[in-house]
Amino acid sequence: MEKTPLATPREAWEEDSSSQGSNFSQIVSFYDTTTMQPLQLDASWLPVYKESEDAVDFILAFVSSLDKDTHKFTFLKSTYVMCKTALKHGLTQGLDLFCETCKVVENIKDLLEKEPRDWLSSQIRYLAMITIEELSLVENVLEGKTKSLLSSCFSSVLLLPSEREMPHQSTSLYIKTLKAMDTMLRTVVLSFPASSVSKELQDIFELLLDYTRSEREVVRERAVGRICVLTSLLSSYSTLKPSVNFGRDSSGPVCPEDISVPAMGRLVGRLILFRYSKEQTRYTAFHALSSLAEFLYKSRPRDGSDEFCWEAVSTSSLCYLSIAECTQTFGKYLHSSERTDVILEAVKAMRDASILDKEVPSSMLDVVMKDPDFWLTDVPKIVNCILENLLCITTESGRLKVQSLFLLMASEYSSAVIISLCKIALQGDRYWP
Repeated sequence: MEKTPLATPREAWEEDSSSQGSNFSQIVSFYDTTTMQPLQLDASWLPVYKESEDAVDFILAFVSSLDKDTHKFTFLKSTYVMCKTALKHGLTQGLDLFCETCKVVENIKDLLEKEPRDWLSSQIRYLAMITIEELSLVENVLEGKTKSLLSSCFSSVLLLPSEREMPHQSTSLYIKTLKAMDTMLRTVVLSFPASSVSKELQDIFELLLDYTRSEREVVRERAVGRICVLTSLLSSYSTLKPSVNFGRDSSGPVCPEDISVPAMGRLVGRLILFRYSKEQTRYTAFHALSSLAEFLYKSRPRDGSDEFCWEAVSTSSLCYLSIAECTQTFGKYLHSSERTDVILEAVKAMRDASILDKEVPSSMLDVVMKDPDFWLTDVPKIVNCILENLLCITTESGRLKVQSLFLLMASEYSSAVIISLCKIALQGDRYWP
């Protein structure tokens, strides 16, 4: 039997609106005559007010209501309709001030954080995703709030039970919600002003990297999936049209070489660990690494001798690279601080319950020890990481590998190691039980 293709988030909302929300003004009027009373503010000055009066009035009423739970669906729909109408007719002036006054972003965060983590039965998460997407297109509304808002989005969706544990009727809603989140993430990133793209991407990647350490495989898989969405966007960023024009100068889209993501080393290290693992996440990690390869090829300086090698990595041959070859190749295009982060990820993986196959970080450290002058450029940081993790490594082979790395540094860079140990000794018993 042929399956009906899933609608896009916007199409799904429009379908939902036609079947349930056609009497929008009647719904709002009903709430206004019961427990909802408008906030004592005059919003008639908003350019969008004439086009979306009911939605604006409902938002005003909601923020002063004591019974937000009852009206949360209509609040999200009202916010969506208001933003969509304003964007359609070019009436966004003043919306940033209105949203700040009504604490729209904070109310969306609160609704997401109150949703139960152990089950999915309502469309609140889905409505929140498509509403946030529209909000991101309005200048200044999410300024300074993106990280905390996305943090609430991630915890609300990524921590849900696996699809196998969900009731059948919740599965399609979950798929629709996850698809809406991915669309929202793309739109949010493309709406960032040129001056803040690097910082905002860094914040989002850091949030997702934390979830890759979850003990639950399904959470790791979802986090890596969202990382894959963003790395795919990153690889083609310069060719994509910005979602909005505010904050962009006349030079057009941001060039790859203008984007700096300090988390790049952590991303590469973590994705290599998952790429060569035995769990389902390896497929998504492979695609994310491919996108990072393309981005690094476009954005990092290179000489002619490396071109063939890197083009090979950024295409299908990435499938056939060993752990060592993959680590070596990416290492050539990482900055020294980023290579250090790859080492730290490998050391931490030796004790990390989310990394089941310890042979992967072990092989990564073998690459490091074969070329110490290239990789070991921040000995103090690596010494600190080893001492923080050594006693928690449960496998003998893992402890021996990390000890070998430490002994190599003590032999090759004895002064740096001694100074690091002296500084640590002055800090007391930080690393010892």
